[in-house]
Amino acid sequence: MEDNIRNPARRKYSKLPRVTHLITSLAIGGAENAVLRLAGNLHKRGSDNQIVSLLPFPPYSREFTVPAYSLDLRQAWDLPQAMCRLSRLMDAHQSTVLCTWLYHADLFGGFMRLDRRRKLCLTWNLRTSEMGTQLLGSSRFIRPVCAMLSSTLPDIIVGNSEAVVKTHVRMGYDKSKTLCVPNGYDLTRFCHDSRKRQAMRASLGVGADEQVVGMVGRWHPAKDHRTFLAAVADARKEHPKIRVFLAGAGVTSENEELQRLIAEFKLAPHILQLGLRNDVEDLFNAADVIGLFSNADEGFPNVLAEAMACERCCIASDTGGTAEVLGDCGRLVPRNNAMAAGKALCEILSLNQDRRDDLGRRSRRRVVERFSLDTMTDRYLALWQ
Repeated sequence: MEDNIRNPARRKYSKLPRVTHLITSLAIGGAENAVLRLAGNLHKRGSDNQIVSLLPFPPYSREFTVPAYSLDLRQAWDLPQAMCRLSRLMDAHQSTVLCTWLYHADLFGGFMRLDRRRKLCLTWNLRTSEMGTQLLGSSRFIRPVCAMLSSTLPDIIVGNSEAVVKTHVRMGYDKSKTLCVPNGYDLTRFCHDSRKRQAMRASLGVGADEQVVGMVGRWHPAKDHRTFLAAVADARKEHPKIRVFLAGAGVTSENEELQRLIAEFKLAPHILQLGLRNDVEDLFNAADVIGLFSNADEGFPNVLAEAMACERCCIASDTGGTAEVLGDCGRLVPRNNAMAAGKALCEILSLNQDRRDDLGRRSRRRVVERFSLDTMTDRYLALWQ
């Protein structure tokens, strides 16, 4: 690492909270990863944590640094049993804080208020700034219910960006309880590493004279792989030695819809489809430019902050809280605008190496100053005192 991470001065708390984190599921996603990071760091500080998932555990394994449980909620008629199990888990744990993540968990966690004997600080977490009907599934129906109950159920409502806070206040969430705590990251894991760069580029078969452009994101309607691929195809007219990688769940050669997109933009010989990876920090280091394109508002784009922490030059759709993360350290382009994205990609690839390195260093400095995991942890602990 080329910089010294100065962690904020840690306050000494007279009594650390005992926290139950309740989340809708523990599949791979931004909120799910934020829970694991926060719970792990609270554990390092000496706070007793546990994680509880409403839904069954995903079929793949995840690493937990604190105890994790599933309420195994599958159907509506499982609700009473799930509520009883959550109550027993919290009683055995002697929880003083219930920190809920995502709308279903927020509403479900509110039921714990029915037991008036339990002294509990209920904290809701809001993670998306999408307002309209593009919000997927039952969340679009549950969120208005949460808004109506926000003045009575939670003690604190946390949004992970100012855009998220403003959206939910406009929807009716209690403004007096709602504040912003940005996501935080392990900056010893996400950092520039020239050895990882060389090793990963070699494993991907990338030549020394090739420029690598990557996008990390699952295959999902909210992710705009079309704009990314269109931008790359446009940029290749000026920069023919571009290699591309896509990483994320569902981003594989078995994905027929993705194969049609790749064929449409004539990128098959130049693209690597890597699927779900647990070494994204190595992929970021291997890249020259990382793109983050979205069809829906990103509350706080984790991939963008992680790539910036690795000193990568970034291009991103102007959605939700993306501008709050990127600042002036990359290129922000209008949503679904392949022409603007292609132009921005060409601009970054045309920079000489010194200017590109400077942009990367500024990107990391922004993350170090604003989005460290210790800063995030201190903010939550301060709220719970």
